[in-house]
Amino acid sequence: MTAAYRRLWVVTRPAARTPTLESMTTQTFYATGLTCAHCAAAVAEEFKALEGVETADVTPVRDGISTIVITTSREVTRDEAAAALDEAGDYALAVPRGVPDQTGTSA
Repeated sequence: MTAAYRRLWVVTRPAARTPTLESMTTQTFYATGLTCAHCAAAVAEEFKALEGVETADVTPVRDGISTIVITTSREVTRDEAAAALDEAGDYALAVPRGVPDQTGTSA
């Protein structure tokens, strides 16, 4: 086997256990208590520690409702999200007015 052939084989070999785009979904959660980038980083770290979560983008809003958008290979429950927020600090799930919560009802 030549070196060029080995290089080609490594490049074209599929990565193990990599989720496909088709299997990924986006979920949005809202939270109160986040005031800064440090808060956002702590929350993102806890969400990314949840099974199946690939990314967590957190936009903190001082004295308001912050947004957490996750990309995941499975549905994350409200209980799991609340636990992640609790582990990250003194943060709580929120449901902004007019925005359906995970159960489909609006506040």
